[in-house]
Amino acid sequence: MDRKQPMFELPFSNIRNTAFISVLDTNNSSKVELKRIKEKLNEKNIECENLRQHNSQKDDEISNLKEQLHTMWERAQLYVKQNEEFREELEKFKSTPENLNINDLYWQNEFLRTENLRIITVSNDLKKQQYLEKSKIDVEYNEIVKRHPIYLELQLDYDQLQKTLDLCKESTMGRKEEREKYEIKIVQLEMQIRQFQQQQQQQQPQQQMWHQPPNVYNQREIV
Repeated sequence: MDRKQPMFELPFSNIRNTAFISVLDTNNSSKVELKRIKEKLNEKNIECENLRQHNSQKDDEISNLKEQLHTMWERAQLYVKQNEEFREELEKFKSTPENLNINDLYWQNEFLRTENLRIITVSNDLKKQQYLEKSKIDVEYNEIVKRHPIYLELQLDYDQLQKTLDLCKESTMGRKEEREKYEIKIVQLEMQIRQFQQQQQQQQPQQQMWHQPPNVYNQREIV
């Protein structure tokens, strides 16, 4: 004990403890940093797994698209083959002696169709021009007729007849109103007559009772 006592009292005796504590603190911070790195690695692993699944789905879609493209390519090849067969058959058909002039017929048909369209267009233009000329002639004819004396006299006669017709219509309307008034009066009189008849029918039983002969009273007097 006596030998160890002076060593604790020597200067810089606590340096070893400080270094040990510093080493412990460094080790602790390293553990914390290592834990944080592990957590980040776990997160990255999860993200990588999600990406792997997503890429797997994309690979499946790409494989499906490849299959569809392959099917479409096979169909296209089939169509090309059929087109070539049709073309060969057409060439054979054209090369036969009875169908050598098929091209001539085709172009003749095209020429006739074009000529027919041109004729229809010209005909429509002529019809339109005739309609315009006819409209112009009608306008000029109407102007000439309006200026003619006979037309003026006829127009005056027409105006007078129109006035007379209007007067007749007015008088007819007046007579119609009078007739409606008379009809209303007739209906009112018929209603009054019916009411009077009903009153007469109601008064007849009373009058019969009043004018009944006194047979009963005479019999009593005789008894």
